[in-house]
Amino acid sequence: MKLKKLFESQSIVFEQLIYVHHKELDLTSDEMMVIFGLLDIYKKRNSFSLSTLQKRITIVQKDLGAIIDALITKTYLHTYLDDQAQSKAKELFHLDGLFSKLEHLIDTKELIKSKPNDEGLKKLIVLLEQKLNRLLTSSELQTLRLLIETHQVTLESLSDIIEQLNDRVSLKNIEKMIMISKNMPKVVVDEKVDQALDDLYKAMK
Repeated sequence: MKLKKLFESQSIVFEQLIYVHHKELDLTSDEMMVIFGLLDIYKKRNSFSLSTLQKRITIVQKDLGAIIDALITKTYLHTYLDDQAQSKAKELFHLDGLFSKLEHLIDTKELIKSKPNDEGLKKLIVLLEQKLNRLLTSSELQTLRLLIETHQVTLESLSDIIEQLNDRVSLKNIEKMIMISKNMPKVVVDEKVDQALDDLYKAMK
């Protein structure tokens, strides 16, 4: 993850990015403060301790536990035991889910910024992510941009292809469908094109 590497090398002020995007990340002000505290700890070590965290923020321990649970539920925070520890196992943590989500938000904004039809592109990305049942990676967003620019395909056409592929959707299969539709003879009537495309995408694995 690019953002994680930039944070670990202290090349960016990550707290500022969190603040700018906290609404899109669905973070409350208390959750944001806890993340700031975790980031401060993470700069030095990744040992997880409520007492260490509480020294950095002004939230009572009872509320702090509930906030930690909420961040884990949102997949921004992950805690685990270090089985390699020589003495007793230590509790560690990472924020990979947060880095990944924030990177996705930034990459999506950059992609949308490069296209005139912002709303249509947002809907296309949401549709594709729903079919994939996950967020698009940074490289997938770049591939999507290349598909649109290289093949000069409309957002409506892409949406139709994604709907047709349904549970077989992937960027590779989307590109195949674009090429197939482009190579279809124009004299063929619409019904036959639809049937041919239907047969072809069903055969994709």
